[in-house]
Amino acid sequence: RGDDPKPVAALDIGPLQVRWALLDRHAEQWRLQLRQWPVMPGWVEDGQLMDYPAVADVLSQGLAEAGVQRLAMTLPAQSCHFHFLPAPPGFWRLRRRSWLQQQVTQGPFGHQVRWAAHLMEAPTPGWRVLSATSETVQDWQGLAEAAQCELICLEEAHQAGWRALDQWHAPASGACLFQVRATCVQTLQERSGRWQWAWRVQVVQTDPLEQWLEFSRNCSVVYIAGEGELASRIRMGREQAGLNPCDPSLIPELALDGDFTPACWPVLGLAGLRWWP
Repeated sequence: RGDDPKPVAALDIGPLQVRWALLDRHAEQWRLQLRQWPVMPGWVEDGQLMDYPAVADVLSQGLAEAGVQRLAMTLPAQSCHFHFLPAPPGFWRLRRRSWLQQQVTQGPFGHQVRWAAHLMEAPTPGWRVLSATSETVQDWQGLAEAAQCELICLEEAHQAGWRALDQWHAPASGACLFQVRATCVQTLQERSGRWQWAWRVQVVQTDPLEQWLEFSRNCSVVYIAGEGELASRIRMGREQAGLNPCDPSLIPELALDGDFTPACWPVLGLAGLRWWP
C-alpha cells in the first residue's frame, strides 16, 4: 500500500517475452515503469517451463541488475483449470473452505492441486474457482527462489489483468472486453460502471469465434486485451462481420515509463496488488 516503502517487481512470463513492472508513487502521482526482455522459442510452451535452467538464469540476471528483492508473478492462463461452482441450498450454514476443497479435488488435477476461489454475487451466486497442479506452482515458486527474491504473490494471468482493469480503467456503458492469452479467453462486461466477469473459454479443439462475435454484437464498445494469433483472429473476425472496430484506447491513466500494450495489464495488476489506495 501507499505506506509500504519498497516497490514490488511484477513478472508476466509469456512464450516469447517476459514483462516486468514497478508501480510506485512519485510526487503524489502514480508511476509505472515497464521493461521486457525476450525468451527464446521452446523455453515456455503451453504454459509450462520447458527449459527451467535457462529461464531461471535470465530472470536472475535481469532482476539482480534492477536490484529487485520482492516479486509477484502470473501463472499462464492455459496452465490453470477453471470452473464455476454455484452455491448449494443452505450453503452459508456449511464450512465454506472444506466444501470448496472437496469440489476442487474432484476436478482434473485430483489432490495434487493448488486453488483459489473468487466469490460471484450476481447474477448466480457462487464461486469462480481457478486451480493448477502443485508441480506447476512449485516451478514458478522456484524461479523466485533461484533469483533470491521473496515471492509475495502468485496469481493467474487473467485474474491479475482483471484486478488492474477494475482499478485503472473505467469501462464505457455497455462495454465488453476479451482478455486473450495463447489458448484461453476470458470475457468481462460493464455492469454498474465496473468490469464484471461474464464467461471464460479454453480454446483447444473447438473454435468459439462465433460465440465471441455474437456476444459482442450487443456491446457498445469492444476491447481486446492481448497479443498473438488468437487475439488477431478475434479482431479480424469482427472486421469481417462488419462490426465496429475495437476501441484502441485501452491504456491506464498513469504516468508511464516504457511502451504499454494491452498485454501489459496482468503485470500492472500484479504490481498494484500491494498498492491499492
